Amino acid sequence: PPNGVHHHNNDNDNNGQQQHKLSRKHELRLRVPNNDGTLNNDAVAVDANGSPLYAIDPSKILEWDEMKNENEALQRKNRNRINLLTKSLEQPVLDSTALRRACWRGIPKCMRPSIWKLLLGYIPKNLSRREATLQRKRSEYIDLMERYYNQTNKEHRSDQENKIVHQIGLDVPRTSPELKLFQIECVKNVLSRALYIWALRHTATGYVQGINDLITPFVYIFLDEHLQQHFSLSLENFEISRQIIREKLTEKELLNIEADSYWCLDYLIEGLQMNYVDKQPGITVMVEQLEDVIKRVNQDLFQHFETQKIEIFQFAFRWMNCLLMRELSLANIIRLWDTYLCEGVELSAGFSEFH
Repeated sequence: PPNGVHHHNNDNDNNGQQQHKLSRKHELRLRVPNNDGTLNNDAVAVDANGSPLYAIDPSKILEWDEMKNENEALQRKNRNRINLLTKSLEQPVLDSTALRRACWRGIPKCMRPSIWKLLLGYIPKNLSRREATLQRKRSEYIDLMERYYNQTNKEHRSDQENKIVHQIGLDVPRTSPELKLFQIECVKNVLSRALYIWALRHTATGYVQGINDLITPFVYIFLDEHLQQHFSLSLENFEISRQIIREKLTEKELLNIEADSYWCLDYLIEGLQMNYVDKQPGITVMVEQLEDVIKRVNQDLFQHFETQKIEIFQFAFRWMNCLLMRELSLANIIRLWDTYLCEGVELSAGFSEFH
């Protein structure tokens, strides 16, 4: 510069102020759905001029204050829904049709254990009878455990009973291996006892592989409920909850969780018994329905199966027998079951036809 004078660059100042304004005062965020359906609120990357580094839909951009208000509105809506469902459950006689309609899109986590028990028929619609029925069924389970489990050993069991014990002993350690919860010894005992007692009480059906998967959602939600109520802790915080399960849960508390899980499994399979009797005709019908759907909605895929001589039954059997328990996460299964339980009066409406 002439005469050694340095001129101040106002353009650079303006750019710096603009960037500061974008990054501090008017932070923009993009609402992007995650795989689980929740919103990803990560900040949008911008260049020096404040333009996004990648193409976005401007209509999806919200100011941080707007997003905060929206989240608060969603929380209020959820609280209102919980209040309405609570009032519904406190009616002298539950309107089960209205409850199914209200819960079809999902059940709040804190209310799921109670509502599942009602929708399965484990506890009655009559409010005055619920607690007495729950205690009676838990006592009944303890009697069943004494009769079928505690008073027998390998020498006193029949060959068929020992075969069931052996198969359950193989299946339980493989149950939901991605969840360490079901590898805890006392939880494995809960699964083993409940499955063995169920098999002995249902000789026409008997124990088949896959039933061990069906009991896990019940054990999970009832155990989680107990931890929430007594320790203000969720199973999602596994390291702490594992220690509490091992060291602080009493035998009676575990037995209550086991009894509730057993009876819910019992009511579930009662509605699906054609899936588990000899030759499992219910599963065959479900696979045939799937084949018909593929034929109608994706003729090219169906023709590909035909050309390659691929039988749909070969890969779809497990989807029906285990209700996708081995294909989806337990969290997604539990959410699906909310809808299955609300699909119709008969459990088969959700767990067979809708599934």
